[in-house]
Amino acid sequence: LKDFQGTFEAAGRTIRMKAAKFHASGGHGEASGEVDFSSAPPQLAANISLAGLPVEALTSRLPSALQGMRGAVMASGHFTTRGLGREELGDNLVGEATLRSKDLSFSDFDPLETLVRQAHWGTLEPVHGPQVAHSAAMILEVASRRLTLKNAALELSGATLQLSGTYALGGALNLDVRTDLRHLRRRWLAREDELKPGAGYSEAHLSGPFDKLVVTPQVIVSRGRE
Repeated sequence: LKDFQGTFEAAGRTIRMKAAKFHASGGHGEASGEVDFSSAPPQLAANISLAGLPVEALTSRLPSALQGMRGAVMASGHFTTRGLGREELGDNLVGEATLRSKDLSFSDFDPLETLVRQAHWGTLEPVHGPQVAHSAAMILEVASRRLTLKNAALELSGATLQLSGTYALGGALNLDVRTDLRHLRRRWLAREDELKPGAGYSEAHLSGPFDKLVVTPQVIVSRGRE
């Protein structure tokens, strides 16, 4: 956190922060909030927004294949917690954030080919150049030291991926990926029997630590157009 500037106002047993500005991890942000000392332990509430945040500032804990991602992220959220120490504040943290990315590049990693191969759907032709999701959005909820991905969608090579799941902070990820392959612009080099031409939606489940994710293919839930 750098170049923090804010206006604070104290009234009774409440301290309010108005129109604070700061820089963090290469992005710039704004925040407002308050600390209420009228109850024990004190309660904190904050509204935070960030713009121009480089994706690489968020990928240090992701698998090595994803650490080459590039792009910019905008984020906004509302959070509340109560407590006196870091551990207590973390245990009581509740909130929701919306993240939007622009021109998200996966560099040398091909996420669609990896998903198709590990889910045993078949083999896709190689791509020339990095895979880019020109826009993507997700909604995250945090409670009880757990992140819940309520809704996320991105498009790669004409395929649309919808993601939802949970991540226990410091623990395992459980992620459902629903892939719409109807408008895929890449050629199949091989295709599993279950994934016949015209198949619409396919599903897979990813679970485990970030660096040891296991992909489990699910039942194809739709064939043809809906």
